[in-house]
Amino acid sequence: MDLLIGEKFHSIRQILGITQNELAKNIGISRATFTNIELGKQKPTFNQLYNLANYYHIPFDYFFTNNKDLIGFVNKQLLDHGKIIDLYTSVIKEQSEEHTTRSCSLCIMKDEVIKSQKELINQLKNNNTYLEEKLKDFLDNNLQKRKKVS
Repeated sequence: MDLLIGEKFHSIRQILGITQNELAKNIGISRATFTNIELGKQKPTFNQLYNLANYYHIPFDYFFTNNKDLIGFVNKQLLDHGKIIDLYTSVIKEQSEEHTTRSCSLCIMKDEVIKSQKELINQLKNNNTYLEEKLKDFLDNNLQKRKKVS
């Protein structure tokens, strides 16, 4: 049974075309633990199986059966998942390259917002200074009036 599960772990990794380290990281275990499970030297915990099944949307009973239909279904799902990830990665890379060659409208807007916020802060500082001066003048005048009255 452990070897069957280890073979399934290996198969999943091979279909996705990723390393032991990547798959282990995706399900929250160390590469060493993943290697031991893959080789059948260690039994996966329920949580490890659940995390793997959940992360890649695999039916849980896939790990405990040799049903060819279920295995074929899971293999197709994994291949589709790999294609989606590859497409997503290439789109992100494309957008990143495009972003470095020209500024996007969001970055320009962000810069404008920052500039207007700095201007607003300066205006508030100036207003604060003006109000401080007016308050000081008022207090000084009030103090002088009190001295004259006394």
